Amino acid sequence: MTYYVAFLSDIHSNLPALKAVIKSMEGRRIDYVAFLGDLVGYYPWPNEVCDIGSSLFDYAVMGNHDYSIISNDFTGYNDLAIIADSMNAKSIDSGCLSYLKSLRTQIDLTMDSIHMLMVHGSPSDPLFEYVYPEDAYKLESNYDIIALGHTHVQYEKKLTRTTVINPGSVGQPRDGDPRAAYCVVKIGDTISVDMIRVKYDVAGTVRSVLEAGYPKFLAQRLAMGI
Repeated sequence: MTYYVAFLSDIHSNLPALKAVIKSMEGRRIDYVAFLGDLVGYYPWPNEVCDIGSSLFDYAVMGNHDYSIISNDFTGYNDLAIIADSMNAKSIDSGCLSYLKSLRTQIDLTMDSIHMLMVHGSPSDPLFEYVYPEDAYKLESNYDIIALGHTHVQYEKKLTRTTVINPGSVGQPRDGDPRAAYCVVKIGDTISVDMIRVKYDVAGTVRSVLEAGYPKFLAQRLAMGI
């Protein structure tokens, strides 16, 4: 049997970007939606994205910003991230908080004999370690797929056995392309990955972020994809 799995990551409370990705998914065959962490942080719509995510995701793992907001531990974060995440923490409702607390740090599953690991950071440090494209070779393992996020950089690396997939960031791309990012993976006799970018109203989102009182740089970086 063949399955189509949409992977999303690093939404970071960016509701307009999430809505654009959902619209894009409507025209595709998708059997499952998997989320790779950081639902919240940085931008002013945490409750709205939690509400959507809790019903949209078939599988979801916790990201470092999800963890930091529910624990109120911002150790190691830069000043702007602390400001934005503290604003998120103050505005989060009980339903969003409960959903974030329910997330696991990793999910191990099998689809049609394909063994897959989902984490936000890395297999050895699911919350905080960054795995950039040039480091993906270190993840060769007995898994057929390792799906992760955290870097906000979209990539696919085929190793000897393991395919490492990072769908990029829905809400704050950092690979020079401001469009929202996600991917759809075809899982069957073979594995194929469709990396997707989606235009959304970045300028309007920047204005809304600034109007909500969030740090100026965090708003402006959306237009640059950095």
